[in-house]
Amino acid sequence: PYSGLLEPGAGYAVYPPTAMDVTISGAPVTSFEVTLEAGWNLIGATWDDVPFTAPDTDPAGAIDPTQTRWYECGVNYHYTDILVHCRGHLVMVTEPTGCDLTVPGARGGKVVYTVKDGQFDPLFTGRLVSDTRTLTFGAADIATNNFDRGIDSYAIPAHVGQSEFVLDGGYDVDYRNTDSKIEWTVNATSSYSATFEVEGDWVVSLDGIELSDGDVIEIAPGSHKLVADRVAIPEAFALGQNLPNPFNAATAIKYELPTNTRVSLEVYSVLGQKVATLVNGDQEAGYRTVVWDGNDDEGRPVPSGIYFYKISAGDFSATRKMTLMK
Repeated sequence: PYSGLLEPGAGYAVYPPTAMDVTISGAPVTSFEVTLEAGWNLIGATWDDVPFTAPDTDPAGAIDPTQTRWYECGVNYHYTDILVHCRGHLVMVTEPTGCDLTVPGARGGKVVYTVKDGQFDPLFTGRLVSDTRTLTFGAADIATNNFDRGIDSYAIPAHVGQSEFVLDGGYDVDYRNTDSKIEWTVNATSSYSATFEVEGDWVVSLDGIELSDGDVIEIAPGSHKLVADRVAIPEAFALGQNLPNPFNAATAIKYELPTNTRVSLEVYSVLGQKVATLVNGDQEAGYRTVVWDGNDDEGRPVPSGIYFYKISAGDFSATRKMTLMK
């Protein structure tokens, strides 16, 4: 809580009603000691800029200097390895019991290992890009299932009045080891619209729905299961039964492609009239999922009843029946 005095070593969040210049008087601060808690802390700086690549903490190594950031008003947070005078800085304390920080350090702090350029070559990278935050996740040979300094990143705390959108563990960047299947939890405290981006041949799904590069996803408040799997190649063409069936809102249709081929997947009424085209184009080999929302190609809801969906892929063709109940 603010006491009316600016304490040496402390940082402050200021929310002025309009842009303004502020004059602060007092003796220059040349050093300070401050006790910090686990997690994010807002600290100040000394009158002279101080390098912050190896913070002097007790216990040693309690602060991850790769996560230190300052906020440029109205723009964004910026990483920094220097405590700059007249700025507040967010620092991440990874020690569960907190630590004591001395600035400038009287003794050499612990230099942490960071990944150098060229060492990090991810097997795949996925992103959920919203207006306010991008969540980045992926797999890499040198990554672990814990926090990796120089690779992973903790999400900055939300501003007053903003909602949270983070991966489990409080990350906004999290790479895991190269197991064949990796799971994350996406936590949102309000609704988010996000665009999915992916680099690499992995299959990514959110709440059981397979995502494609460029998909725009509406994420409801709550926790959501994000899964990434290495791409496996099926042995034969196949068309799965839609799930759920019967359905009243949307249903997922799975199919398998052992080779790269042109794919057509269409929905027909019992009278043989084409209702909707779900897939029409070239696709790579793999396991695929497409969702039908019960609308025709014009975006109009279709009535309850029995429908057929047909796939054509190369010389392969198959048809299955599904039931829409409203």
